[in-house]
Amino acid sequence: MSNESMNNLGLTLDADTLAAFESGESVSKFLLEEGMYDAVVRGYVIKKHTFEGEDHGPKIQLIWQLADSEGMVHTLLGKRWKISSDERSVFRKEVSKWFNKTEWSTIVDILKKGGILVADAEGAHFEIDKFIGKKGKLMVNKVTSKKGKTFNDIVSISPASKNAKDVPTDDIPAWMLDNSLDYRLDTGIKVRETGYEAKDNPTNPMERTTLPTHGVAMSEDDLPF
Repeated sequence: MSNESMNNLGLTLDADTLAAFESGESVSKFLLEEGMYDAVVRGYVIKKHTFEGEDHGPKIQLIWQLADSEGMVHTLLGKRWKISSDERSVFRKEVSKWFNKTEWSTIVDILKKGGILVADAEGAHFEIDKFIGKKGKLMVNKVTSKKGKTFNDIVSISPASKNAKDVPTDDIPAWMLDNSLDYRLDTGIKVRETGYEAKDNPTNPMERTTLPTHGVAMSEDDLPF
């Protein structure tokens, strides 16, 4: 049998997949081929972000799941977000591509229509929970760290395909929630190790943000997820 056939059948394991196999981790640890994948948000995690010893405050990461060509489910963490309308922010850049919109006023209206940005007596606040269950199309690549470890990374998010197939669910690897300030998982999603439970009413540590109101009417069909 050729080496290629053995690899395709899962008969050969590199160091990372061997460790995952021995520990009982799911195929979420296995690398995806680079390309575009239909995906679903299964939750989010909020972690304190530090860089070169400096505290950069809490950041949000969406938890995505997608299936490969064999139907195996993979779980990936999205980029770190701090909610901001600054055109240089990761949040604005990503939702602009996800919604396929460039006008900030239109993006704000989509956030409102999706129940993510909600008006209140103080101005408005974000319901990050409302991202859970939303669909998108992910561009995934392979990245090698300075320590030589290769992993998958989300390059960008595009609008969900109109004919996107449903993505099967899988448990969330516990390491994704390590050192979290807070997190929330979709109904029925479990964590692969004990000691973690999905929270029913997570506290949102983000400051309430006032954003301008724009009166662009949108139907459900206009939503990109």
